[in-house]
Amino acid sequence: MSRKKINLYLNYREILIRIGDVKDGIYKEKKTRNKKWAELIGVSESLVSQLHPQKPRVEIKEPSLEYIIAVANKTGKPPEWYLYGDMPTTDKENNLISEPHSAFDANRKPHFCGPDWTDDDIRYCKQLKKILDSKNEVIVPAIISNLAAFEHSVTEEKRKSKEIDDLKSGMKKKSSEMKDLKKRLMHLEELTDPAGPNTGTDEVE
Repeated sequence: MSRKKINLYLNYREILIRIGDVKDGIYKEKKTRNKKWAELIGVSESLVSQLHPQKPRVEIKEPSLEYIIAVANKTGKPPEWYLYGDMPTTDKENNLISEPHSAFDANRKPHFCGPDWTDDDIRYCKQLKKILDSKNEVIVPAIISNLAAFEHSVTEEKRKSKEIDDLKSGMKKKSSEMKDLKKRLMHLEELTDPAGPNTGTDEVE
């Protein structure tokens, strides 16, 4: 009796992207991240460089199941997440695997999310990631260039706003100092007035 080979429908490029995102999220320094990642997972640095090259390659090196499991054990994420992303569901009626749902990410935010990230923030980020992963030669460069322009505009606006706030704060401080100086001058004039301060008790000649 012949055995049919089980097709796991694994997209190794997507698997490596998910692992790479986690790796880059943990180690920010590009020069040492592969070495530190290799030490964490317990593999050679050369293997990590082959699996996660700095420049994208047309042909990718498929990661072994042992490597994926080792990554899952060290990062605390389920191996299924690295294999399929959002967990797939089974259509019991037709015995087919349906589109992945977001049950895993709904209960656990991606590693790069800050505590103040809203559900909308995560959703928009996932949509953007999906578009970037498509490698569309027209859409992806357009989005990246616009993102850079938008980021520059927001940064400049924030910088100018800070400068205005600092200027207002400085003017307020100067105004307070001027008022204080004026009071001191008035007090000094009273002390140096030959007639002396007017107390209202001078005798009438």
